[in-house]
Amino acid sequence: MTAAIWVPLFPLLGWAANGLWGRRWGRGAAAVLGCGTVAASFVLSVVLLRTLEALPPEARSFQVDLYHWFTAGPIDVPMRLLIDPLSVTMALIVTGVGGLIHL
Repeated sequence: MTAAIWVPLFPLLGWAANGLWGRRWGRGAAAVLGCGTVAASFVLSVVLLRTLEALPPEARSFQVDLYHWFTAGPIDVPMRLLIDPLSVTMALIVTGVGGLIHL
């Protein structure tokens, strides 16, 4: 599910864009970008919640592989996101409160 990847990426991209070009755009555009990226993450978290609710209870957990962090002999350590009801609940809380703070 690619929506899970964008939940943390939207605020990160908004931070990078505001950090690099925020002064050129002015306060209004920087504020809209900051609030908009966090709001987009909240909306995607709601989409993930609805996706999990549509699944049967025993299948409400999946992993999204981002990349392989390192391999050392027989040990392979991937970087992945675990999407389950607890992580989606935390994503909703963090992005919801973060969005209100931005406003």
